[in-house]
Amino acid sequence: MGKECFPDAEGRCGIEVTLVSQPDPRGRVRRVRKRLIADLGCPVELVLDERMLRAMMAKWGADKPSNFGWLTGYVVRAVMPDLEFDDEVPAYANSVAVRVARDDGFDGIAGKPFLDNFHYSNGEGGEFCVESSAQYRERLRMRESRS
Repeated sequence: MGKECFPDAEGRCGIEVTLVSQPDPRGRVRRVRKRLIADLGCPVELVLDERMLRAMMAKWGADKPSNFGWLTGYVVRAVMPDLEFDDEVPAYANSVAVRVARDDGFDGIAGKPFLDNFHYSNGEGGEFCVESSAQYRERLRMRESRS
């Protein structure tokens, strides 16, 4: 179990997530690393480019409305190996939200429901840090046992 810290990019917190495709007929999978704005105000798990989501999707998800317009739903496999995270999560396509993220140098958005899979905090020197919830609980337990 680990902890990853990501430097702020011009005042924006971000994380990196690897998307893993379904196996092709030869059993090969595609892995694509995406840099996402860590947005605690975003009410959905992930927002990415529709072409990317179509290429990486595990299955269709439910569409929903948002303040950026309609979100097309998918389910993708998201992996953060250093945090021992590997799960299928809802992801949404919306060109307006992705354009905003790209203007800030990111590929999309990781919203609060996705970030809630982890313990997150500000690091030292303008970083956004995430660690597995299990590691965080163990760290707290160790701190309490020393008290």
